[in-house]
Amino acid sequence: MSLQSTGLKLQKEYAEKRARFLNKRDEAKVEGVKRVIERLAEKANLPIERFAVNGKPGWELIYGMIISELQASDLTINIDAKSWFSTRNEFETYATTYQKNSNRLVPTYRNSIRSVFRR
Repeated sequence: MSLQSTGLKLQKEYAEKRARFLNKRDEAKVEGVKRVIERLAEKANLPIERFAVNGKPGWELIYGMIISELQASDLTINIDAKSWFSTRNEFETYATTYQKNSNRLVPTYRNSIRSVFRR
């Protein structure tokens, strides 16, 4: 076996293991998502039961719709979203990693996040 084919084999094996890890169902996270969707539906006076299809609960259909929208968007979240979005933002400014690593900090999004959550 050549060095190149060994490298390709290892790369394929790593990609498959990573895909299995990323697609593993975490029941605690699933339950958390369910609670969030149910609370949001309750706040909006939206009877979530009406979304139930073929024995699947309504929250799962809504979750599937959210996932489809995220997959179709240009947005990529490569963080532990639950802890990130459940922690209060106390920063006055926001900058992307690219902005932070540049020679000067460009406050492109100054106060934009705070103003959204103050409403």
